[in-house]
Amino acid sequence: NKKTKAVSMAVLFVLCGCMLTGCQDRADIEDRNYIMTIGVEKGREKQFRILYEIADLSKTSQDGGGRKGRLLYYEADSLKEAEEIDRQRTDKKLDYGHLKAIIFSKDFMEESTERKEILTELKEFHSIAGTTLLFFTEEELQELMEAGGKKASSFGEYMDQMMVNQKYSMAKEDTLSRLLRDVSEKEDTHRIWLIKKAGDQLELEEEGIRMLAKVWKIIKYILVFFIVKAVFKEL
Repeated sequence: NKKTKAVSMAVLFVLCGCMLTGCQDRADIEDRNYIMTIGVEKGREKQFRILYEIADLSKTSQDGGGRKGRLLYYEADSLKEAEEIDRQRTDKKLDYGHLKAIIFSKDFMEESTERKEILTELKEFHSIAGTTLLFFTEEELQELMEAGGKKASSFGEYMDQMMVNQKYSMAKEDTLSRLLRDVSEKEDTHRIWLIKKAGDQLELEEEGIRMLAKVWKIIKYILVFFIVKAVFKEL
């Protein structure tokens, strides 16, 4: 009867919709690069060297079935430019939904101009959570991320596990939102977690990084100038 046919058609439309949604979701997965970690350091040819650790969905680790990450790195003057370079080379969209950690070279973050530019961009990336863990290092960034990526499904996952295993409280975690807050409030020093290599192991060390080092250096030179000027005036 007509009622049975109407119900059957409705069920058929629902099933077709579910099948199409499933196909669309699969296509979305295949068209995206899922970022687990971002690394930022000074570039050689351009202002920044951006490293992306991407979840490699084609591989699984033999020791736990986890996803192994692979590294992509680009020289760029901004994160937006690095994104565009990645899109042209891989024909995929970068997805920040699974981002675990951001790691900066320590010397890069002590340069106020570069630091301001990259943090301004990160603040505008609404897809990057403020709770994303932050780390710093004096080690070679690519080598460090590769070393950590061998110990877990990704470097970001490994650092997240390290923070949990060593029972650091949330109050001791360094996150993107905390760094942005300290910068906006013009804090002189920001407490960081510094990653160091000890053989084939990675270690965390708490340290303070001078956020206004260059500003104070300029102020010091100005003060010295006026002191010397006053002394010569007295002579």
